[in-house]
Amino acid sequence: MGFYRKGSAVFDIIVFIVIFFAVGATILIINLTSDEINTEIQADASMPTLAKNLSTSANDDLQTSSDWIFKGLALGSFLFMLISAYFTRTHPIMLPIAIFFLILFGFFSIVFTGAWQEMTADSDLSTQAADFAFIDYVMEHLTAIVVVVAILMLTLLYFKRPIE
Repeated sequence: MGFYRKGSAVFDIIVFIVIFFAVGATILIINLTSDEINTEIQADASMPTLAKNLSTSANDDLQTSSDWIFKGLALGSFLFMLISAYFTRTHPIMLPIAIFFLILFGFFSIVFTGAWQEMTADSDLSTQAADFAFIDYVMEHLTAIVVVVAILMLTLLYFKRPIE
């Protein structure tokens, strides 16, 4: 007898979509704010050179770490959903319902992709989105990613051999 998760792995996709959008938007806004603060510090003639150098270094480190945070979140979420799907008890009769919800979540991801495109159409945020190519790529192709993850999840949910 193994460990089984009794929740629904299908609904993990909706959490995946919302978290990706929220974290991506937060990273863009934080880095936009950081860039504006750094620009003000660099423009201040009374600021010592050491402070200007430290501000630039901190701003660069923030951008690098933000990109890696999102990559780690993407990989971790993907692995969590697949492992969760494998350990979820399912019955084949639930397959049509799962397919219905996954199609619904696919349409939901289209809404979030559109919201991302509207948000990054702003001139300030479009510059930030260009700096974070991975985040922008994932959010622009969120629907395709959700479809691939959904197919993998359905495969693991309903076409696995039972674990005894």
